[in-house]
Parts: sequence; structure tokens; C-alpha cells
Amino acid sequence: MIQVQRPENGPANLKRLGEEQRRLDCAAYYLCPSDYHSGKAILAKREYYSEKEVKDLLVKIHHDKCCYCEKKCWSYYDLDVEHFRPKSGFRQAFDQKHDELPGYYWLRYDWRNLLLSCAECNRRYKKTFFPLANPTERARSHHDDVTRERPLFVDPAGQDPRDHIRFVDDLPAGITEQGRVTIKGTGLRRPGLESERRELLRHIDVRYDFLSLAAAYPDDRETQAKAMEAREFIEAAKRPEAEFSSMVIDYAASLGL
Repeated sequence: MIQVQRPENGPANLKRLGEEQRRLDCAAYYLCPSDYHSGKAILAKREYYSEKEVKDLLVKIHHDKCCYCEKKCWSYYDLDVEHFRPKSGFRQAFDQKHDELPGYYWLRYDWRNLLLSCAECNRRYKKTFFPLANPTERARSHHDDVTRERPLFVDPAGQDPRDHIRFVDDLPAGITEQGRVTIKGTGLRRPGLESERRELLRHIDVRYDFLSLAAAYPDDRETQAKAMEAREFIEAAKRPEAEFSSMVIDYAASLGL
């Protein structure tokens, strides 16, 4: 995971339409809270938070990557608009069978609650999993203060994930409880991801061999040229827009690069 540099203000339409719908949702909750607690409440207007203007900006600031696994998604439709705090219901425990209701209905259209995730991280793993270190302080309606919560999930737009998750070769390791829960809750050690990360490290190893060879033969122009290309490849792989860049940063550091 890398930190997502989300601008303070999102798209104007999201703010205008979302704030109006939030007002209507909160009024509906006030009139009949039992509908929200039973799951009968009206569904979110998905087009507000997933319209093209919103998703385009999320794709840009996420560098076409999933905010959790950093996998590049080359198809626009392979990326979901993800609610950090689940909008319809939540699960405190990973093995919990049913959602607790309501979810964070008042944050459905809040720009600060929106991220971009691949379908696998979002739909197969995280889903509505949103554990807190202090579950008794969970906000259960728009009357409550979410800032009192202490999420056990790393928020890549509100925190630096590298304070919580680092890599040992191709495997993510949680260095805090938040990091460990996030790794499990988003499936960051799933086999498909591990094989893709290992393949990238194989390419890094090949380039590292060129650098070692260049150090042994400083006067060989061809070797020096290949070493320069190798270093450029590794530096590009460490940039925020590169796939699995957080892993590459840690792996390169372990090689002294």
C-alpha cells in the first residue's frame, strides 16, 4: 500500500448532489430509524459516488491502482469506488456471518470516505469488514462522532500505510496491529498477488545483476550502459504510480539500492 494523495475537495457535482442526498437520508433516519436498523432503508444513489467525474479523479490520484494491493487495473471497469467506512452495514469480526445495521449511510457521498479498489480486494475480501479497536465507540448514526473511532484498517488517504505495512521480499508484513488486520482483511497475501509480486522481483534481480557486473567492470561501456538502463528500471518501479511500488522500495533497500 502507498499513501493516496487525495485533494481536499472532490468533484463539485458530488458535493452538491451528495450533500442534498445526505440531508434527505438523515431526515429519513430521523423519521424512521427502524428502517435503517432493519435494512429496509432506501438504497444509496450509486450514480452520485460512481459517476464518471468522481471515478476519473479517483483513478488519477490512485494511479490506476487498487488502494490496497497496488495492482494495476488496466480496465476502467475493474476498479470499484470503495467506501472506507461501509455504507450499508458493517462487520466487526472477520468471521462474522451477517452485517450489523445500519452502515455509515451518512458517509455514502462523502469525498473523504471514497477510495478506489480492485474488485477482488473490495468484493471478495474487505466487503463490509470494518473492525474498530474501540467498538463501543462506533458511530451508529449521523448524530455520532466518527472521529472517536479507532479503525483497525489502515486508511491509505488519511495515513501513511508504510508506517503499518512493510515487505519482506514479496510478502507484506504488518508492523502494527492495524497493518496486520489490513493485510488479512484485504487478502494481501493471496496466492495470485504473491506470484505477480515474485515475478516483478525476478525482473528486479536481473537488473541488480547488471549493476553488480558494472561495478566489477567499470571500463566496459556496454556493461555500463546496461547498468544505467537497469537502474532506471528499478527507480521507475519505486515510483508511486508503479505497480507494487511499496514492495519494490523495501526490496531495493534490502539490496542497498
